[in-house]
Amino acid sequence: MARKLRQGLDEDFQASTALPLWREALLGIDWLSLRMAPVFRGSGVPKGDGSSVIVVPGFMGSDQYLGDMNSWLRRIGYTPHLSGIGRNADCPDILAQRLHKAMEHANEESGGPVHLIGHSLGGVLARSTAARWPDLVASCITMASPFRGIRVHPF
Repeated sequence: MARKLRQGLDEDFQASTALPLWREALLGIDWLSLRMAPVFRGSGVPKGDGSSVIVVPGFMGSDQYLGDMNSWLRRIGYTPHLSGIGRNADCPDILAQRLHKAMEHANEESGGPVHLIGHSLGGVLARSTAARWPDLVASCITMASPFRGIRVHPF
């Protein structure tokens, strides 16, 4: 069974789907292009209503690496708050408690529920925290988060 699954995965992943290494040299151009794009400045996107948003970092990530996203959310009219979980490499229960504190703080400050946006493992943490304290959560969005039981088309 495992061999058949592995064979299927190998067939799904073609060498042509991997990006060539030379594309890494375009990092600076991509970075600059993003910052010059109208969307990055908040142009042409629906404006937020000032509600609170917490972006939850992925494994080994921190609030600092999500700084551009928090700045963008502020530019388009939301109120971003730091997750306060530090490096996302601790016991999941401890991380959930830290995120819960940040959610309570944001809730007290705004007077309403918080939108959670989780990146990678932060999405798993956001979903589990939202399930545990649903009264504090307006919505939960996950980006590139692991999940089970759903077959995804191999890009």
